[in-house]
Amino acid sequence: MKAPLDQSALFTPEPWLAPNPAIEIAVYGDPQPQGSKRFVGFKGRPGRGVIIEANPKTKPWRGNVADEARKVMGDRPPLTGPIRCDVSFWVRRPVGHFRRDGRLLPSAPAWPAVRPDRGKLLRAVEDALSGIVWRDDAQCVAGEPIKRYATSRPNGHGPGVDIRVEELAP
Repeated sequence: MKAPLDQSALFTPEPWLAPNPAIEIAVYGDPQPQGSKRFVGFKGRPGRGVIIEANPKTKPWRGNVADEARKVMGDRPPLTGPIRCDVSFWVRRPVGHFRRDGRLLPSAPAWPAVRPDRGKLLRAVEDALSGIVWRDDAQCVAGEPIKRYATSRPNGHGPGVDIRVEELAP
């Protein structure tokens, strides 16, 4: 008589995911883009100077993201393989989207199709997580960044970013 077939070995719902659980990080505060840099020269020394972020709020934002990532990672080493990184940015609605009584205007847009752009927001987060959650942001091979208004954030905590990282099977 044949042994019964183990059905669980035949089907894996998400075969590209490694068996490790997802890493979830929530950061509160206004997301900041990492975009252009600018050159600041030294007076009297042509060609000498430093390159700094054009947005002075970028460095503190990256620091906040890195701090939360360190709390979540604990003593785990950074991931080394390919990863999926889903990022939800929650941006503050402008005051003009609300009535005087605080209710949302019917004409207020559902999506924040305004600056800062999603790519620059993502760049700041990916760079902040390098060396903490993963070795290099080049390991991010899949994922979906999304930008929404904070009034629709599921946990109701206002602006910030929710990050979910999953290691993919090599």
